[in-house]
Amino acid sequence: MRTSLLLASALLTLLPLARGEDKVSGGTLSLYFENDMFAGTDRYYTNGVKIAWSSPDLADYSASIYASPFLPLFNILPFINGKEYQKNLVFAIGQNMDTPDNTEAYDPVKGDRPYAGWLYLGVGVVWKDAAVRNSLILNIGVVGPWSYAQEAQRLVHDIRGLDHPNGWANQLHNELSVVGVYERDFGTVSVNVVF
Repeated sequence: MRTSLLLASALLTLLPLARGEDKVSGGTLSLYFENDMFAGTDRYYTNGVKIAWSSPDLADYSASIYASPFLPLFNILPFINGKEYQKNLVFAIGQNMDTPDNTEAYDPVKGDRPYAGWLYLGVGVVWKDAAVRNSLILNIGVVGPWSYAQEAQRLVHDIRGLDHPNGWANQLHNELSVVGVYERDFGTVSVNVVF
């Protein structure tokens, strides 16, 4: 996971240099970390980590070199290209993991949550004005052993001196996942649609 995060960060940093640009234009880099250790548990949704980058405000998506591969799609999406909106691009890489309540059992426990990990890349757009902020994000990833959730959890447990959960051999199988999220934020009220 660390290697993937470093690679993604390096790619975002070096892309302008590869195109002959002198400097990398700002933006916002965010780190999200959620873990049930803050609640003193180790079950169900147990961990989530994400690094995200949002571009500086843009008058048009084509003003950012990072939008180039996506412009054909951005140009056909309704609403996002309105001249009255400030715009941003968003890129993310993240990993989530879920474990059952009973992490000592080696076999699946009937009625308990299965072991599962999700490793994903996200790309999205934001369009906003003084009254409303809209975002549309597409996350593409993998569920199962290719998510490296077992390895990530073992690493954290080794660092913290905790026992390893015993049932990762029963985790969900490798599957492609595609999740879209639309959010409309009015400041005090937010509406989310996941598809």
